[in-house]
Amino acid sequence: MRKLITHSTLQVFIFLCFHSVYAQINEQSIKKHIYYLASEELNGRIAGTEEGKKAADYIANEFVSAGLSAFTDSTHYYQDFSRSRTIAKPSFLSNGIDTFLVAHINKKSHWVEDALIELVESDDQNRKEESSVFVKLYADTFEEGMQKVQDEYQQTGKKEYVLLMSNKKKKRFKINLKSLKAAKSAQEVFVLTNYLHYAHDKAECDAYLKGFEHLNVLVASEKSISELIAANAEPIKRLRLNEEPDSLISKKYRNVIAKIEGSQKEQPTVVFCAHYDHVDSLYSRKIKGDQLTDYYPGADDNASGTAAVIEIAKSLKKANYQPEHTIYFCLFDAEEQGLYGSRHFAKAIKQDVALVINMDMIGRNKRDRKSCEDVIFAKAQGKHGREFVKGFDKYAQQNSDFLKVRRFDTELLLLLMGFPSDQASFRPHSDTSVFYTGLHKDYHTPNDIPEKINYRKLTEYINIMSSYMMQNKL
Repeated sequence: MRKLITHSTLQVFIFLCFHSVYAQINEQSIKKHIYYLASEELNGRIAGTEEGKKAADYIANEFVSAGLSAFTDSTHYYQDFSRSRTIAKPSFLSNGIDTFLVAHINKKSHWVEDALIELVESDDQNRKEESSVFVKLYADTFEEGMQKVQDEYQQTGKKEYVLLMSNKKKKRFKINLKSLKAAKSAQEVFVLTNYLHYAHDKAECDAYLKGFEHLNVLVASEKSISELIAANAEPIKRLRLNEEPDSLISKKYRNVIAKIEGSQKEQPTVVFCAHYDHVDSLYSRKIKGDQLTDYYPGADDNASGTAAVIEIAKSLKKANYQPEHTIYFCLFDAEEQGLYGSRHFAKAIKQDVALVINMDMIGRNKRDRKSCEDVIFAKAQGKHGREFVKGFDKYAQQNSDFLKVRRFDTELLLLLMGFPSDQASFRPHSDTSVFYTGLHKDYHTPNDIPEKINYRKLTEYINIMSSYMMQNKL
């Protein structure tokens, strides 16, 4: 494609004129978006909910009022899609009086509605080799325990095990394969195995567990098992295993997309994006141990990026901006659940995408540091992505007395690798750039509120980005 960055002096003058006359955005416009998107009425903008749809309608109405072209030729700003996933139902062990939860690894392959099982020690010489007999093994971590299961299976051919671990509760842990392998309690394994569909490395998690598909393994608290057996007048070995089948649910989601048609339609497109959904507070409480809250506002994550895309799109349209490449302004749904919205768009779009410009959490200061009051981070992959970020950095230096761009940051590397944002859905076929202001203690908590947004920095960023895009005639 043609080089995206140009440096004509006349062009700079013309577009700076456009910027000063038409495109200046004030804090009040940005606050309006963020306060509404983070309001209790929208209940956290959880993907697949009615409140999420309200957020989508709000964005679409902003595009309509600005006169932006719709995503399709039928004045349709929405890209609807659905996804199905399995909801894990719990498994229980009972002595007839008391009951407690256990994690059933690969339950799909070994599900039973109701069964009496017998627990025996691995060195029990008189144990039966029936499928109702489960061998007890002990471990400090899940990975160590599953290795013991594999070793025992290799020696005896036995397929039924109950892995006994501590019942200590760890307040915070991430949903990923590394955390699962390192899990040190039955409770932690229970939560992780039930929520692995949220993992960024879901495919690796599935592959790991599939390696044990031939084995029937329950993970239980060593202390709870002991108490359950000791609660009877006479020690017992048999316990009742009760399970409900896992259920398959399908949810509908909605991307909101507008565009400015390029003058050269045969050229690859540019995607300017952010995600508008936020994390389900119920899910966060379960994996983080947070106190009960009505909703998580998600002002920075990612009402800030959503507001930026809306205002930049409106600014460019108001200035009668005519790019060479068609620009799609995309607000993606279900990013928090696994980049579902951007992945769907990337697969469905029938045009080549030359450059993706993503904004995820651009309204705060990294670690709430005063030294980051005027700093925004930018990271890119691919030739055109690097050119865009480098050009934006230079432009900000020349045209802003406040905003500083930093192109090197360890957290940004996480966005490009282990913990990606929506730009990752377009790799490796498209060049990408991501803008970001850094993690803070309110990330995915009820304290990510509109009052904590750095509106001066966000406003300056939006105005500089609008002007920069007009100057460079993408």
